[in-house]
Amino acid sequence: LKAQLTRQEPEPMLTEPRFAPITEEERKLWDQLEARLRKRYPEEKDLPGALEAVADLARSARMQLVALNLHIPVAKTPPGPAGASGAPPPLSFQVPPPHSVSPTTIKVTAVHRYRDLVQFLEGLGRLPVAVAVESIEVKRMNETLSTEMTLRTLKWGAS
Repeated sequence: LKAQLTRQEPEPMLTEPRFAPITEEERKLWDQLEARLRKRYPEEKDLPGALEAVADLARSARMQLVALNLHIPVAKTPPGPAGASGAPPPLSFQVPPPHSVSPTTIKVTAVHRYRDLVQFLEGLGRLPVAVAVESIEVKRMNETLSTEMTLRTLKWGAS
């Protein structure tokens, strides 16, 4: 029994993982992937272009835009303990690490016909920027529809 237990014990883990070095071809593939991601997930300075692409799509689908807003959340560090004066410490902000993506919200309010909404939703997948529908609420207003929707895109972090 002792001989069986000895044989079944796992081998000790190596202290350093051993990986094959990345080949030049693999590095080129990673660079190509990053370039494609950067096109689909804009940097913060390019987000107005994403907003404009959504607005252009809505106009081409014959939707009457009522409101179009871009919301970029800012990561906050949790507040620490209160200082000696009893006042809470000031908030500090975290800078995203290089090569990261973070969510960005586009809120759209529009008046339209049913087929216009369908055309708009179908067109979202063809935009140069990756945009997905997070939520949608459609209400009937006499002969037309009123829609409030939240679209989600990702913002490329600082590099």
